[in-house]
Amino acid sequence: MTRRLRLYRRARAPRRVPRGVLRLALSAVAVMATLGATAWAAETVVAVANAGMEDEVGGKPTHWQLWTTSAADAAFSVDREVWRGGRGALRIQAEKETLYAIAGQRLSGLQPGELYALSGWIRTRDVLARADYTGACLVTTCKDRDDKILDTKYSGMECGTAEWRLVTVYFMVVEGTATVDVGCVLKQSVGSAWFDDLRLEHCPQAPEPPAPPAVEGTPALAVSALAKRATLDGFGVEWDPRFWRACNREEGVTEADWDLIVARLKKMGVRRFRMGLESLDYEPTNDNDDPAETNGDGFDFSNRGADDGPMYSLYRQLDVCEALGASVTLFFWQFSSSSWLGQANGRNWGGAPRDIEEAAENLAALLQHLKRQKGYTCIKELSPIGEPNLFYYNAAGEIHFADYASYVEAVHRRLLAAGLRNETSLVGSADSDSLEWFGNAVKRLDPIVDRYDSHMYLYDANTANVGRAIRVFVQSRVAMTRKPVFLGEFGTGHTTSYLQVDRDTYDRGLFVAVHAISTLKAGGSGGYHWTLHDMYYQKNAWAEHNFGMMATGLWAYKDKGWAVRPDYHSYALVTRYAEPGSRVYDVAAASRQIDAVALLTPRGRWTYLLANRDHADAPHVVLNPQQSAATFERRVFSAGTLPADDSLIPSSGTQRMEHGKLPVTLPARSFMVLTEED
Repeated sequence: MTRRLRLYRRARAPRRVPRGVLRLALSAVAVMATLGATAWAAETVVAVANAGMEDEVGGKPTHWQLWTTSAADAAFSVDREVWRGGRGALRIQAEKETLYAIAGQRLSGLQPGELYALSGWIRTRDVLARADYTGACLVTTCKDRDDKILDTKYSGMECGTAEWRLVTVYFMVVEGTATVDVGCVLKQSVGSAWFDDLRLEHCPQAPEPPAPPAVEGTPALAVSALAKRATLDGFGVEWDPRFWRACNREEGVTEADWDLIVARLKKMGVRRFRMGLESLDYEPTNDNDDPAETNGDGFDFSNRGADDGPMYSLYRQLDVCEALGASVTLFFWQFSSSSWLGQANGRNWGGAPRDIEEAAENLAALLQHLKRQKGYTCIKELSPIGEPNLFYYNAAGEIHFADYASYVEAVHRRLLAAGLRNETSLVGSADSDSLEWFGNAVKRLDPIVDRYDSHMYLYDANTANVGRAIRVFVQSRVAMTRKPVFLGEFGTGHTTSYLQVDRDTYDRGLFVAVHAISTLKAGGSGGYHWTLHDMYYQKNAWAEHNFGMMATGLWAYKDKGWAVRPDYHSYALVTRYAEPGSRVYDVAAASRQIDAVALLTPRGRWTYLLANRDHADAPHVVLNPQQSAATFERRVFSAGTLPADDSLIPSSGTQRMEHGKLPVTLPARSFMVLTEED
């Protein structure tokens, strides 16, 4: 899960600024070409007034509103001696740390539901930052007609002393947006930052399928003739090896509790899992000083339980996965700054490795042990580090994408040398909501990685046209590569570090279904719900971290009797009936409140996933030219069908298709699954 507080959602935006000048020109392909992209070809550009920071009045750039939280400590000027292009650049200089120093400009006419990219060049000198999301950056803020902030996005932060770098922030204009503020920011930092040659571009997505004509007055749901490029890998859960750690054992967890969890996994038919470790879990000190030679005695893979051995929980979980015939994606949380292998000056809750060859040795030794010594065949994928865009920089601004790419390449080489690469898919990007990072990963790593992973915590079931919003997120990544793209983590935007505040709501259950459907409609291959169940990941006194209780699961913790939540019931329909290996077909609907997708299973049977976000029942006719007659079993997640316990939603009857027409009525605010009978 995204291990940071999403402070940018509450960030103060610049005050009202003059309206920017809009004009169409040039091509969005230019920016995407820098990322190795191939798919966005529509011509779009929104020109920002005085984007080159050359026009000035009294030494200040025209068309830009200058604002700071501490005017005495920050200054703005057009620099005629330092620039990247033209004859000037904006300089923001802070003698003392100020919360925000912003040069902002207000734009109108951007289209809700569409993806845009704000890019520009930043140069820094002695910019000191003390935490995540501090430094020099670009920012975008969507606001409604009442000037209320709807969404804010920051680019990556530039720190230290560095020459000109191109940075980009991608953002979707959320529904209800009237204006978008774009800005150059020095945030919670001291030092000097220069900004030049800004560019705002529209990144058009593949159009939504046209609304199908009604069938005798009833709205239609039309199945596409062609399948998506990617087959369905499946939907699963984050299940991190923490259950048997001391922080949970001292709460009294027992084997009976464990048996309940395993029984629910079997009920749900979960076939994909994601699990995170840290390097110090099994190599607390360096095995030796030579990363080319592994000293087995320097690793601690012992199967300890009573003394809180971190590997014990992992082994117990992998044993379950082996029995279920499931697939596991193993990843590294990060390299702890307190460990011998982690960067000591990271700015987030974790860090990058200080030595990539030692880190590659560490990972290879783990896989060698799990696959060769322990015999686990369920481990199919490896992600060298989760959310690297949060870790690959530090207070001095010294770590950036190239270091991450070099690390992944080192892991690839090490697995090849160990004979493990052919049986282990390598996952790239693993970004936390950073399309820029994803694009860089494709450009540099596409020859060696097997699939891509992004993490998404942006919306909820009440977001206007939320299905489209999710599709924009996924489709923008799918467009960049021919490799499979999945969501390594997903949840709602109601998120803090250890808490989904809407976890007990019915709407979250509906959102989980919409998320799965929309991911597949956009060409994604699946995803992992964060997380399986509530439990302590650690125990500490940080209230903002929920005291270490990861309260984001499909069911609550032991102190609440492991009570299931509404999303347990909806997600169980996804994990049971969205069968891995299925071909995926889009389904067009006339209403924006309907999200639907069709699956053709490896057994040649059709499954339909249909969600109705409207507050009224919705009669429809499913049209599938590839199918003539069949009987479908119907299961419905709705407010009136939720079991009182952890029983699965039962069948509520059958629907009959004749001549390629399948009549259905989707209850208000519901999720329906139709499975073809054998």
